[in-house]
Amino acid sequence: MILKTCTKCKLEIPVNMFNKRGDSDQYRSHCKKCNSIANSIRNFSYKDRLTYRKNYYIENKERENLINKNNNLKKKEKESIELTRKNERPNTITGESISKNRASFLKRTYNITLEDYNRMLIEQNYVCSICKNTNLKKRLCVDHCHETGKVRGLLCDKCNHGIGLFKDKEELLIEASEYLKKSRG
Repeated sequence: MILKTCTKCKLEIPVNMFNKRGDSDQYRSHCKKCNSIANSIRNFSYKDRLTYRKNYYIENKERENLINKNNNLKKKEKESIELTRKNERPNTITGESISKNRASFLKRTYNITLEDYNRMLIEQNYVCSICKNTNLKKRLCVDHCHETGKVRGLLCDKCNHGIGLFKDKEELLIEASEYLKKSRG
């Protein structure tokens, strides 16, 4: 028996529970039950649709719970796959080799090698140059001058964005610092 997953309810059901598309041999993406629900809801007014959905949910609570449970499992599975992908990616802190793409990106964008990046990381004790944050979920960003292209150091995402928002202007950062001091009272 051939099974197909309904894109609406996310249940894997036999193909004969799907309508065929027009004059082709392909099947629709929604199962017959989801398709009939969608068609009947379209013909209702807004209040009628809400009432219908509420009554449908009460009548089909088990099916809805199964759908939600299935969606949550797929979400967790997807998160697990993402986490695995992240863990499979080489890590500069553990000293494993990093992908050619990363090395190519560093060379192309900042004109530094992967060894330069790792050296800066070691010199900074694996922390952000500004906030000294050690609890990092992402790798440190390469901070550089947008005018000269010179690399200044490695920053966490937040500090890098902060400097970027101040347009790399020392005067603005000094003004912001003075503002904070003045407002402290």
